[in-house]
This record gives sequence, structure tokens and C-alpha cells, in this order.
Amino acid sequence: MAPSAQKATVGHGLWRLWIPLGFLLLTSARLTTALRMYISHDHWGRAAHTAVYQARVFQGERWPNSETTRGPPSEQLGGYQLRVERLHLSARKAIKHKHADWASRMYTYVLTAWTSELDSQDTARTYLLMALNEQRLGQYDAARLVFMRGVAHCHSPKLLLSWALFESKHGRMDAALALAQHSVELDRSLAPVLRWKMFADASAAKARGRSQT
Repeated sequence: MAPSAQKATVGHGLWRLWIPLGFLLLTSARLTTALRMYISHDHWGRAAHTAVYQARVFQGERWPNSETTRGPPSEQLGGYQLRVERLHLSARKAIKHKHADWASRMYTYVLTAWTSELDSQDTARTYLLMALNEQRLGQYDAARLVFMRGVAHCHSPKLLLSWALFESKHGRMDAALALAQHSVELDRSLAPVLRWKMFADASAAKARGRSQT
């Protein structure tokens, strides 16, 4: 598919998602606080220093002084790709040691420090891990906003499908079905998921609702 056509497909599909998802978000009592926290670029930047410190704790490294931390991370640590992998590993260790909040800061740092360098696969992976971590913390509105931000940023079909599964677990099948259908529009290899019972039932219920109106 040509890049212009793909962008048009993505844009059209995302607009169709706003109806069920907009209602879903507006009905959340905790949305205002979560939105202020996770959409704000200030928030996404403030935790960077702490994230690197906590990552080094889990890597068994000493925190260097200011004289050894000048310059961009890619120059200090041998490339952003290596650093991203190390931060992901540190985040997993933090979660294992029941420091999920530390892991969130590390994922935030990955997404802010190398915004222009990350490819779509690494970006989608980091957003997914961050959303799952927020879910682990019981911050479901925050997890939903991470999914939303990730999809807007990288248009990943698999991230859309992961978001659909998240919504299905919370009983929001209209939103889950819309997300799953859009993921299939972007990647036809995912089409078999629409035959899963929960999506087939949701699609049938939606069709019945249309026929009764």
C-alpha cells in the first residue's frame, strides 16, 4: 500500500474509533487526573533523571556524578538501542522486585529520550509494556491513555489489538471490537482474531442492535 493511502486508511480508521472510545473515556470518573498526568509533556520529562538512577540500581552500577553524565545518553552509553534494551531489562527486574512504579519511570524515559530515534516496533513495544504495567498497578485509566498515546504515535496494528484485549477484559466490548477491526484493517494477517468467540459475539450483538433500530 502506498504511504499516502496507508495514512488515509489510518486516519479514517482512527476517526471511527472516537465514537465508542470517546464515550468510554468521558464516563471515567478518574480521567481528569490521569489525563493531566499522562498527556502532559512536563510529566513525561520530569522522571528522566530518576529513571536512569533506578535503572542503574538494578544493573548494579554506581550513580555517576555530574562530571561523567554530560552529553546525550547515546554518547555516554554506546548507542540508544543498547540503552533501550538495558532499560527494558531494568524495568522487568524492577517489576520482579515489586517496584512497578520504578518501571513506569523507565518506560517513560525510553519514550522521551529517544523519540526521534525509536522505530515503530520499539515504540509500540515500549508503549505496550508501559500500559500493561499501569494495569498491573491498578491504574486502568492511565493504562488506557498510554494505549491511546501509543496508537496515535506509531499506528501499530498489534498495539491496537492489545488495546482491544485490554478493553474486553474490562467489559467494554463495543470499544474492543472497534479496535480489533481497525487492527485488522491495518494488518490483514490479524484477521483470524475476529473469529474469536468474544469478538464474534460482539459483532453479532452489534448487528442485531442495528436491525432493531
